[in-house]
Amino acid sequence: MADLRQSSAPVQHMVGLVLIMLGMSGVAAQTLIFSLPPPILPALAAALPSNGTSVAQFMLTFPSLGLIIGGALSGPIIDRVGLGRTLLVGAIAYGGLGAIPMISADPAMLLATRLGLGGACALLSAASAALLTQLFTDDARRAKFLGYQNAAGALLGVVAVITAGAMARWGWQAPFSLYGAFGLLVGGASLLTPATNRGTDVVPPNLTQVGKRLASVLPLAALLFIVPIAIAAQVPFLLIEKGVSAPLLQAVIIGAFTVGSVIGSLTFGRASRIMGGRRAFAIGIATTAVGFVGIVYSDSATAIGVASVVTGIGSGFSLLNLYLLTAQKTSDAERPRAYGLLGAAFSVGSLTNPPFMGGLAAAFGLAGSFLSFAAILTLAALFLWRWK
Repeated sequence: MADLRQSSAPVQHMVGLVLIMLGMSGVAAQTLIFSLPPPILPALAAALPSNGTSVAQFMLTFPSLGLIIGGALSGPIIDRVGLGRTLLVGAIAYGGLGAIPMISADPAMLLATRLGLGGACALLSAASAALLTQLFTDDARRAKFLGYQNAAGALLGVVAVITAGAMARWGWQAPFSLYGAFGLLVGGASLLTPATNRGTDVVPPNLTQVGKRLASVLPLAALLFIVPIAIAAQVPFLLIEKGVSAPLLQAVIIGAFTVGSVIGSLTFGRASRIMGGRRAFAIGIATTAVGFVGIVYSDSATAIGVASVVTGIGSGFSLLNLYLLTAQKTSDAERPRAYGLLGAAFSVGSLTNPPFMGGLAAAFGLAGSFLSFAAILTLAALFLWRWK
């Protein structure tokens, strides 16, 4: 697809901007899944007749299962119906399923819709990522706009948490209306997606073959996605061990990771051009390891916050390199399946976090689990740096 900057007519320029935003919608959709519920989970748990706490916690984990299932199915669906229709169907399903808690508090219904929400998000993520890589055909622009996408997603997470907390004054159901609004926006924008011709003589890419192309990428994706989950799930307990127990101070330190992720995302394109993709990837992973070590050995809240920023910068670099590598290793036809598999690998990492970090903590203690993980990341960085 020709570079959008070749288009000079105002209408075409506006359509191009909408398509770029649509290409970034997958990360935004996934961010909303995990950012909107936390402020209202206690109220939701109290409102349920039984097992409220368990149901509330599963509200955050069930979408990951849906993301894994949807990630495996999204490629064949895109091949069959095209990018535009997949985005439209995914947006309708995302908005509708996400808003159902507004009208039903049945525990089974809540969990079923969250599972479906993850599947719909997988469709949006795979289709939007494939669209973005079609809009920008060279690695430099891809890296630049993938960075913008990740930065926008990180900022949206902060805004979503604050907005959900503010809307909770109208009841725990109110924040779920934002899923419906997001679905309407993305669904409307998807109508502008260029049609893709898919004749019956076109042989769909083989999923196994695509998986083989990404054999070195998918395990790294699962490993590296443990990092942001560890910041949210394990760092608060590490902070308590260090005497940092005030909720607001903990929130600021954890939020510093998001700030670092934004910085890393915005500088990713330039850094990858200067250093080369492989070395930028290695430096990103090594920076994440340095951040983990800093979190463990820092004594003051300020120093821990700085280490959290460093960790976020490294994580932002690392995750964006995975998107770029996926684009480089696959063709346009293979890319929908490839990004579906990448999203599934991220979700595997999310689900792997508890046993992985828990196992390290059982063997080496909570602080030792972060140091052990840092050692693993350092080895991965050294391998990437030296690998030809």
